[in-house]
Amino acid sequence: MKLPGFECDFFKNGLGYSNSLKAHTGCVNAVSYSKTNGSRLMATGGDCTNIYIWDLYRDIEDAIPIGAFSGPTVDRRIFSLSNSTALTAFCTGVWRVCGMWHSLTPQSGSNDSVIYKYDLGGGIGESLRHPRAPSDRLDHLDEIDQIRKQSPSLRQISHASSLSQISAHPTHPSLILSASSDDELQLTDERVDRGANIATFHTQSEWRDVKWHPTSDHLFGCCDSLGGVYLNDIRKGFDGYNMSDGAFTVSTNPFVRSVAVMQYSGTLTLTNAHIHAAKEGLRHRRLDSSSMSFNNTGDLFGVVYQHAYPTIYSIREQNPLAVLTGDYTPQGERVQRREDTYSTACTTKHCSFQGDYLATGSDDFRGYVWKVPPRRTMMDRRRVMSREEMDEGGFATANGYPYDVRSAFSSGASASASDSTAPETICLPALIDRPAFRLEGHASIVNSAMIHPSLPLIATSGVEKSVKVHTPTPFSNKLHKIPALDKKTPPSRQMGDETGSSRRDFLLALLSSPEDSHDADIEEDPITINFFDSLLRRDREVDIWNDDEDDEDDEDDEDDQDDQDNDQDDDMDDDGLSAPLSEDSIDIDEVYPV
Repeated sequence: MKLPGFECDFFKNGLGYSNSLKAHTGCVNAVSYSKTNGSRLMATGGDCTNIYIWDLYRDIEDAIPIGAFSGPTVDRRIFSLSNSTALTAFCTGVWRVCGMWHSLTPQSGSNDSVIYKYDLGGGIGESLRHPRAPSDRLDHLDEIDQIRKQSPSLRQISHASSLSQISAHPTHPSLILSASSDDELQLTDERVDRGANIATFHTQSEWRDVKWHPTSDHLFGCCDSLGGVYLNDIRKGFDGYNMSDGAFTVSTNPFVRSVAVMQYSGTLTLTNAHIHAAKEGLRHRRLDSSSMSFNNTGDLFGVVYQHAYPTIYSIREQNPLAVLTGDYTPQGERVQRREDTYSTACTTKHCSFQGDYLATGSDDFRGYVWKVPPRRTMMDRRRVMSREEMDEGGFATANGYPYDVRSAFSSGASASASDSTAPETICLPALIDRPAFRLEGHASIVNSAMIHPSLPLIATSGVEKSVKVHTPTPFSNKLHKIPALDKKTPPSRQMGDETGSSRRDFLLALLSSPEDSHDADIEEDPITINFFDSLLRRDREVDIWNDDEDDEDDEDDEDDQDDQDNDQDDDMDDDGLSAPLSEDSIDIDEVYPV
């Protein structure tokens, strides 16, 4: 990652150091950075329903939040945060700093279907101007308890189901897109009747994520649980909308599929050579997405899929450019069959895409960061062919480059079923099977890996109560007391086999209430860790190609495709994803010479 004014890549050698930020008493689902003033502030939110604000310009060794907000009521977990006027319980941040600190208005959303708006006002601004010195008389938890939690300044209720994501417009912060677990994606405008819903976009399944395009005022991307990945124009949701003054005439409430600027392939297909691995008659599987993220220029975006690999798309074409895997370690060694590597089956993962790097979390208790090659390189190494060519083994020698045949995407008749006579096109994306580096140090599943827009750091969070801030060098003012080697991030914990004790903890977690699990303790809870270990063991045993609840007739019947029950719980065993591959995949050192 190259910062403004610097030629060196601060991520080239990985981020081997980290500090843990402790304030939450439950899982941390959302991390977001402020959009102006150098993205100085970071917001975090999660199961404990509190939102904490951190100043990244300060020493982060044993850091204390500079502010806090009360979120949803108990058992209403924060999943999204947005700065520029947005935070959320699962944290999809979009903030806006308008000159004065009191103009910073984060927003959040959670599973209580309410969007909360906060006023950072005098408290945060005063703390930034006059930092409070750490107290010698109070321990870390007592200092956190001293922080006054401000209530939301506005509550907006327009959804009927839990929120999956919110996104504040990068230049018009009064415009908020919110996606929910029902079929509604809503556009609200704070200039109209205190944030009334002015347009709604529908899908045939559950919305997973929504993001404004970083450079085009009218475009946004969204993805759902049944292979739907779309680029949309908000002007298609209503007639006569004027973004500058908020004027509109009639909302049309369309289905996204019918008005999308571009619909991208989110359906996997099997070859005849591998059809025996699937349930009889099944050849296609529409993927359940977790999240998406545009790069800085908006010409590329990445989608993280459940039970599959992160996938890179160009906004200009339907077929994906590349898939990102962990088949090799960052050092270039092949990951052996029984070794843990990148996978996502158990929890929702949030990704970030800054510069040439895409980062996301993984079920193996690590964060993964890939260096994405130039668009032209990925296009040259991608292969698009007909179904007949693929079934005849055309993938084996395609362009002389390796491909993962279980990451073959389908477009045409099988993908949309809108034209059953259209020939099916198969896309074998370029394979980037070696991450640039991994983010270690976690004891459980990593859900979010958020690259900072201007500082050489990445924040990761997930099942644990702490947020880890990873840096290329030690990030502390106390290095005269602490040897640098002592601050190296240790390897992530290795999950062991299930024991009687872990089984008991799993049952205790199932029977306990959310109030029992949030006991104001910022230290890790072994019951929660064991609970997610047990979930992970079970999810790894499922294969989406053999799931009993698959809708094998989807490709032939559009009505069945639209009305079926959601397949988002269909799983794929990570071992089943990897076919034998050559070692001639995209060499990042070759693409980006030092």
